[in-house]
Amino acid sequence: MERYAVIQNGGKQYRVKEGDIVRLERFAEKTEGDKVEMQVLAAHNDGAINLEGGTATGTIVAEGRDKKIIVFKKRRTTTYRRTNGHRQNFHDVRIDGIPTV
Repeated sequence: MERYAVIQNGGKQYRVKEGDIVRLERFAEKTEGDKVEMQVLAAHNDGAINLEGGTATGTIVAEGRDKKIIVFKKRRTTTYRRTNGHRQNFHDVRIDGIPTV
């Protein structure tokens, strides 16, 4: 069995193992090459599960912006239409270490 952890970032949860590259929401004031820590919700190692948490460490390997999404609002019968675009910033993070069970 493999060792993995469930981490939390930006209101979402991700299942990761050491060496994975995960696309996470942008960390404030961090750039490429910086080390980051993420909250661990659960860790798994050969059938043993640890729910006490801890921190996982990672290195930012890339940063960028996702594809544009279009937000369209309309109210019928009143000729009300609004179109708005949004691009989310992200960091690609390589997981360097997860806590042991």
